[in-house]
Amino acid sequence: MLAVVFPFDLFGSAGTGPGALLLGDAIQEMLDDANEETKPARAESYREQLVIEEFTFETLDECNNWRSSATEAVRSAFKEKKRLLWIAGNHLGVLPIYEELGAKSLVIQFDAHLDIYNLADNTTELSHGNYLLHAKGPLPAIAQVGSRDLFLPAEHSSKHFRYQASAEQVACEPDRVIREIESLAAKAKQVWIDIDRDVFD
Repeated sequence: MLAVVFPFDLFGSAGTGPGALLLGDAIQEMLDDANEETKPARAESYREQLVIEEFTFETLDECNNWRSSATEAVRSAFKEKKRLLWIAGNHLGVLPIYEELGAKSLVIQFDAHLDIYNLADNTTELSHGNYLLHAKGPLPAIAQVGSRDLFLPAEHSSKHFRYQASAEQVACEPDRVIREIESLAAKAKQVWIDIDRDVFD
């Protein structure tokens, strides 16, 4: 398994990158503890399997090449059939994953926002709020779960999401939402789970 710490957080709310780094530090600490354990423990199931790779964005070149760097890392992991845990600074950091997954995949996206904003006061340039509109090539099917969005009309969002379950629907009809997502997942070649921490609000 490969855990990639990709703390890119530009074109949005800068400052979220350090949060990704802290999560990476927590995984490294867990791995260090596992490697020091001398008695049989559950840690044996992953300590020889987990590799951590951390990107930095300290130079202008690293920032300019964020997308190609991510794409290269994702392609390499998928080619080697590695299980991939990707920790990004904001949703721009997972755009290259969406682009590489392919049309037969399903993304179950837990996010409080739809990230396809095209409102009059939103930028049309790439940002963390409209990143799906800037994908190169066809996207996988996306099941969007947990949105509390009240602005975007259904005819716009339905062009980009195969399935949507709002935060209200998750709270009021959780069993139905689970059944519907299970049905989509059963038809997919592979499933990617994408969690934006704001969904926990």
